[in-house]
Amino acid sequence: MATKKIVTNVTLHIPAKGHTPFEFDAFSNRIGGKYAIDEVPPGSVVELDADEADALIAADRATAFEEKAAPAAEKPAAK
Repeated sequence: MATKKIVTNVTLHIPAKGHTPFEFDAFSNRIGGKYAIDEVPPGSVVELDADEADALIAADRATAFEEKAAPAAEKPAAK
């Protein structure tokens, strides 16, 4: 599974640890599952599945994260 880093433009709700999908019986009663989410505020860097990240970028909900290389240490000029 490929992942991609993005910068969010909106608040994202991402499944948290311990999240399990709900299970329902034949009468639509909930019989299992736990709803747990993490809210990610705008401007945060998030690592998501590449397909999900591409969909958010295409919908203008996020931008691709570009890591900038640290500036190289300049050596003092020899006298």
